[in-house]
Amino acid sequence: MDLETMRKCKAELGYTNVRISELSGVPLGTVNKVLSGETASPRYDTILALEKVFAPVIGRVREEMAAEDDYYRYNSTGYEGFMDKESYEKWPDQGNYTLDDYYSFTDDVRVELIDGVIFEIAAPTKKHQIIVGELYFRFLTCVKSNKVDCNVYISPVDVRLDMNERTIVQPDIAVICHDDKNFRRIEGAPEFVVEVISPSTRGKDRVLKLNKYMYAGVKEYWIVDPYKEEVEVFIKEKMNNEEFPVRYTFDDKIPVVVSNGKCVIDFEEIKHEIEGYHLEDEAY
Repeated sequence: MDLETMRKCKAELGYTNVRISELSGVPLGTVNKVLSGETASPRYDTILALEKVFAPVIGRVREEMAAEDDYYRYNSTGYEGFMDKESYEKWPDQGNYTLDDYYSFTDDVRVELIDGVIFEIAAPTKKHQIIVGELYFRFLTCVKSNKVDCNVYISPVDVRLDMNERTIVQPDIAVICHDDKNFRRIEGAPEFVVEVISPSTRGKDRVLKLNKYMYAGVKEYWIVDPYKEEVEVFIKEKMNNEEFPVRYTFDDKIPVVVSNGKCVIDFEEIKHEIEGYHLEDEAY
């Protein structure tokens, strides 16, 4: 649910922010920041709480938005906040695409399929690739040195996350334990996933993919932000915990929770590797 939809639902219900806070259990300060747009990517549990408050009118509001603008015809997916009109015009049947469509695209078309919605994937930058490569090397080294029964995959690799015909994602890094050795793609939820975000993927990775990964059964999800030099760690078992997510900087040593203490990633070493790469110099 994007900001415009939430604001329209609020107006439809005639609720004040105070009332929304009371009904949702979300602190008033958080409600104020979300509805003002100050918090661009709210926590997943915050979105769920607000959606419960707006549930009586969400359907009607989205129908009205669809009637006003053809761009919102695919609003039944709830993903209208993650795509611009140019992308919608290129993929007019949003919400109805399947794996057959996905595999019909030529190799030069890089996309993800989420609940029948197509999302294009931009070419990664050098800084993105260095971070992903360094993380892959460290995870692989840990797995092999500890003789762990897991495989580490680096993008591009297809993950049929929900085991249905409507979702294929390509995480930057995925760790699979007890791999079924399917050579075409990963079937089901990886144990561990890493996404290195960019401005164009920030909302999708922090809201949409977080939702998909946690509910599909991903045990641990890292969001690496090269701009803020931060890492957010989401643990499925702690989704409703006040400390969810745990935030680290690029100066920290970050434990891999699903490794049971066997793997720790020293981000200061990775930070050293990307020194001199300026994000503003790249179309990131």
